[in-house]
Amino acid sequence: MVIDHVGMFFLPDISLFRMVGRISFPLFAWLVGNGAHHTKNIKAYATRLLIFALISQIPYLAANRLVVDGFFRLNILFTLFLGTIAIYFLKVGINPVLKWGAPLVLAVVSHLIQADFGFTGVLMVVAFYVFYRHFRKTSLALSAIALVNLIASAKPGAGIISVDISQVIGLLALPIIWAYNQQQGPKAKHLFYVFYPTQYILLYAIKLLLKSRAV
Repeated sequence: MVIDHVGMFFLPDISLFRMVGRISFPLFAWLVGNGAHHTKNIKAYATRLLIFALISQIPYLAANRLVVDGFFRLNILFTLFLGTIAIYFLKVGINPVLKWGAPLVLAVVSHLIQADFGFTGVLMVVAFYVFYRHFRKTSLALSAIALVNLIASAKPGAGIISVDISQVIGLLALPIIWAYNQQQGPKAKHLFYVFYPTQYILLYAIKLLLKSRAV
């Protein structure tokens, strides 16, 4: 994620940075899907994601508007929050229409409110929960989501069709997920929550500093 953001803010002409960064979201989605299985209180889990999503939004917008005029999206924690709510319905849903319909509705909501990774981001979180410990099914689900992203990005022009392969790069997260040994690592549940907005604050400050020196 940091490599991705360094590339976006400071080295936009080097696409390798952005490509490496595409691996990060599937890993975050996987962590949320796993966390939803292990948490004793999924409502508290979702609430924590929402609180830090709100905290992160101003640094997220401020930093991104330094490189994209008028930038507006909701940060990735909103997507993870909506994915967690979708899992909640899967966990407690008695009515099958509500149980499976709610995740689709929340995926659409994520797209409409312009949350990062949008529709497919929520579906990815749900896929990691539904296919928990089924690596082959998880791989197929992520491949299908990547294909949807690929088709959605297709743009005809000059006699050819160009596509954005950056989201397909996210499939490189699968070997990392496959290597997971099912053992709990060091406990640092608030580390990412704090780190996420902090890195935007730092990127914002560094970008402003470099701009002031360039004047």
